[in-house]
Amino acid sequence: MLSNKKGVDGFMFDIIHLNIGGVKFSTTLSTLSTYGENFFTALVRMPSLRDGDGAYFIDREGKYFEPILHYLRAGVLPDIDYLNITLDFLIKEANFYSIDITPGICDLKEGLYTSKKWILFLEKDPMHPWIYGVTGVEDDRENGVVNAFIKNLCFVKNGVVLWNYNNDEFHIQKNENDTIIWNPSEFRSDQPLFYRCPISSEFPLDIGVTLVSDVSYEGSPIEIVFTSHTQGKITAQLKHTRVDINGERSIVEVLSRRLLIMHTLSDSSKWLFYLHSDLFFCFGHPLLSYEISFHRSDDDL
Repeated sequence: MLSNKKGVDGFMFDIIHLNIGGVKFSTTLSTLSTYGENFFTALVRMPSLRDGDGAYFIDREGKYFEPILHYLRAGVLPDIDYLNITLDFLIKEANFYSIDITPGICDLKEGLYTSKKWILFLEKDPMHPWIYGVTGVEDDRENGVVNAFIKNLCFVKNGVVLWNYNNDEFHIQKNENDTIIWNPSEFRSDQPLFYRCPISSEFPLDIGVTLVSDVSYEGSPIEIVFTSHTQGKITAQLKHTRVDINGERSIVEVLSRRLLIMHTLSDSSKWLFYLHSDLFFCFGHPLLSYEISFHRSDDDL
């Protein structure tokens, strides 16, 4: 029920009464159409079923509409544990009203973030937007800790990415206009995360380029040569006098213009290649130290 008889454009801020499966709501058309045209903007333009009080009647479960209305009002989804439903179920319920609630699950941008201690790449599962993958490096050299991790599974709760890392739970979230990572079990553990670049599948180097280590490793530098193959596949080959790494080939997975995952073909292991300024650093390789940096060979400059 509308509180007056004006046209649709005239009552955007007037009260609308809804009866959804016996649960009553009062809101405005302006709120209901926060993110554009949907079921409700069509509802008020045509003859519709009303209850005894004149409220628009919709034959759906009213309790499931409550978090959807909260999203329209606040831009974020509330905790839905009390409903005993999954986010997937709620997304489908919102789709009935032609409302996309997935942006309200988590407003963290996908891409590469860095801080004093972390290199973090966040990517969202396109089929399950409440699931994130975290790839990157814990770089705490002051305490002798340098660890690489690849596509750790994380879940979103109340807009926060919950990440279980080394038996600790870390929270990655927006804090007003900043993005932070913190450990709830440690006092004043929050660190700011700085957004560096978005997801990209574009290879950040020229195909055929040779990277050379800045220092000799057992008497000679290490070279990495990139080669393009059919269907866009790119491989990297290590060249060195050491038999155990000479000729090692990896398939390159590009996450962004600054971070690559290297899938070693010989043993299915994975390691990271990170671009900082004009230098590349490897993390997680079983033989190559993270302290070794690589630059373009003089022939490629």
